[in-house]
Amino acid sequence: MGRYDVRMPKPVDVEERRRAIADAVFELVDERGVEGASLRNVAERSGLNIGSVRHYVDGASGMLALAARVMAERVEARLRAIASRASERGMDGEQVALDLFEEFLPLDERRRHEVTVWLAFTELARVEPDFAAEAKNLLEAPREVSALVLQRAGVADVRLGAELMAASIDGLTLALLHDPGRISQGEVRELLRAQLGLCMALRSEGGDAE
Repeated sequence: MGRYDVRMPKPVDVEERRRAIADAVFELVDERGVEGASLRNVAERSGLNIGSVRHYVDGASGMLALAARVMAERVEARLRAIASRASERGMDGEQVALDLFEEFLPLDERRRHEVTVWLAFTELARVEPDFAAEAKNLLEAPREVSALVLQRAGVADVRLGAELMAASIDGLTLALLHDPGRISQGEVRELLRAQLGLCMALRSEGGDAE
């Protein structure tokens, strides 16, 4: 076709670019803090130009919000995968519950990146009302999973039990993020198991543990 050869431009994969931006934010926030996730740094890390990054997000806070949404999607997908495998294999209920709870903790590089962004985003939402609803949804996630586990186990006070379980997850999140070698992954699982046992012992709201 020679000089008249007209090539169609390669279609843009929006989700691929969205993921690339989010992954860059995850890495930079973990390495350098929120200030390190500038438009220029994110563009360089993601392999995109600054104009492309600006097309998908509105400034630094927009990049953090995007990363938080991608994090929520990935955690939800992993939780669904655990539940699906458990259903197929008929796994023990306690084992499944502990597997679910561990997905919220920074037990490897991937989850540490996610937790770092989650904390940064929730702090941003504290002073930026536009992000408050999304931040609340992220905070509610471990409570919703805990409530589902406890409801299926027949615990009388599901609400209080879910708060108790989530409080343990929240505390372990901070401890593991700031002092990764403090406790081993096996010890983390034992702590989660012990806390789950306390939640299972709850009576109705306002009652004493058995």
